[in-house]
Amino acid sequence: MEKLTKLLPDHVLNNLPSAICNPHLEFTEDVESLPCFNGLTGDLLFKSSTPGARRISRQKLRAVVAEGLGIEWGKKLSQLSSTDQTIQLKFEDGQTCNVDYVLGADGASSTVRELLLGPETSQPALSGFMFATGIVRYGDTTKTNVITKAHPVAAIMMGTGVVGACGGGVSTILARLPSVIGDG
Repeated sequence: MEKLTKLLPDHVLNNLPSAICNPHLEFTEDVESLPCFNGLTGDLLFKSSTPGARRISRQKLRAVVAEGLGIEWGKKLSQLSSTDQTIQLKFEDGQTCNVDYVLGADGASSTVRELLLGPETSQPALSGFMFATGIVRYGDTTKTNVITKAHPVAAIMMGTGVVGACGGGVSTILARLPSVIGDG
């Protein structure tokens, strides 16, 4: 947030709360933590403090950050060069532009990172963990409440042969963890 705060104009920073997944959630010390449960028993193993952390909607964040900008979607970056005063971007269609900053928000196989660091250095190192998000909308508040009871933002579980995560919002459930939350 510190670097983002320096880069973004005040009107964007002021609108960032509108990108929070659950804007009605009261952010307390308990909510600003990531609990880890025993995946076999459901017992709390520990909580990691995450002060200031917020779950956001990528779609809503994109709208907030893009407000007032002339964004051209569908462009593919092919070259990046810089001087002391500017950065020049060249796209596959031949168009070029000079900018003050480049934000590489293009994923694990980032073209921006590859152009800056080279193809060998820029390759992501696999951690051995896989994270997947499945968005399921239940019309049943009982099911949503079972998830948010484990934690209103996100929780993880670990155990012999068991690793998982869950997160919730007002009406969205991101994962179902039967070992932790029962059959709900």
